[in-house]
Formats: sequence, structure tokens, C-alpha cells
Amino acid sequence: MKKSLLLVSLSSVLVLGTACNGEEDQDDAVIDEGAEENGDIVEEDAQAPEEDAEDIDEDEQEDEESPDPDEELDEEEAEEETTTAEGIDDANIIYEDTDLGIEEESGPISLSIQEVLVGEKDDETIVAVLMEAQNNEEDTVIFYPNQASLSTNTGEEVSADIFDSGSVGGEFGEDSVEKDYVIFYLDMDPAELETLTLSIEGATDGQAETIGDDLEIEINLDDAEEE
Repeated sequence: MKKSLLLVSLSSVLVLGTACNGEEDQDDAVIDEGAEENGDIVEEDAQAPEEDAEDIDEDEQEDEESPDPDEELDEEEAEEETTTAEGIDDANIIYEDTDLGIEEESGPISLSIQEVLVGEKDDETIVAVLMEAQNNEEDTVIFYPNQASLSTNTGEEVSADIFDSGSVGGEFGEDSVEKDYVIFYLDMDPAELETLTLSIEGATDGQAETIGDDLEIEINLDDAEEE
């Protein structure tokens, strides 16, 4: 009888032990699954900042590529400033030719004579010539179309007014382009003007050695439009 009770007790203990071990294994499995799920979440969260960083980089790149309207406005204002002649704006314009299309070269310099205006102001005759000069070589070139002299069909000869003329002369670096009006003041009656002859010294290099021919450019006012 006692042996039977002892066997029953041992059996109960074994059953309970097995059940406990099963529950622990099940709990461990649940914990492992939870850990894996949490791990996935952690990995996904770890990737999120990288995606955010990529979005920020793309936004910064777009900002860098997008043109600044203020900079474009500044460039437009600069262009207007480079083609505005002192003294000619408020003069009484008598002759105007805005499509001369004269092209000359002095060594590596290309010179374009684009426009001529003749006007009156304070009992003086004003001649404004719009010039564009460009250096076509890598080396620095010295060229001064804003120091040209002007002779007329009546024999009057004057030098350009460097103070009222625009900035189109000096050192030209590689591919440098300068464009502006060169101003001349005459004593003669503008109605007597028929031809204008520009004389410009040839281009020189950095050692003041001549590398381009002197230029003589004739402008016929018969082709200009009388205002």
C-alpha cells in the first residue's frame, strides 16, 4: 500500500515537472519571437534616419540648383549699367544707327562697333559709339578702345572722354568681354556731320609688345536714321 502511494507521488512530481518545463519552453519561444519582432522594428527604425538624411540632401541639392531670382536681377542690372553712357541719355538725339554691325580684329581681340548716336547738349555735339571687345586667347591682352580718337569729315579731331565713356578697355583675360559706350564731344554743328573715323591703337601683350594692328574704322552717317 505504501509502495503504491509512493509511486503515485513520484508520478505526480514527474508530470508537474514536465508541465513546468513545457511552459518555460513555450515562454522562451514567445520571448524569442517577440525579440525577433522587436529587432525588426529596431532595424526599421535605424533605417528611418538614413531615409530622412537622403530627403534632406535632396532638398539641399534642389536649393543649390534653383536659380536665385535676386542674382538674376543683379546680372540684369549689371548689363544695363554696362551699356549706359553718361551725358547721352538726356541729350537731344539727332542721328541714330543701332545696327552698324562693323567687325574688326586687332591680334587676338575681336572688336564690334554696334551702334552710333549723335546728339546735342549744352551747345556741344555728342557722339556715342557702342563697342564690344573680346579676347580670343588664353594670355592676357591690353587693349583700349575707350581711348580712341575720332575725326570728322570737316577735319575736327578729338579724343574720347575717358570719364564719361564706359568701361570697355584695359586688361582682357581669357575670353574676357567688355561692352559699353565710348563718348566724344565735338564743337561743330551736328548737321554738318557725314562721316566719322575712329582710330584705335593695336592690342599689346603683358610686356607692352604690340600683337595687333592699329584700327581705322569709318562710320557713314548717311546710313543713320535722322530723328
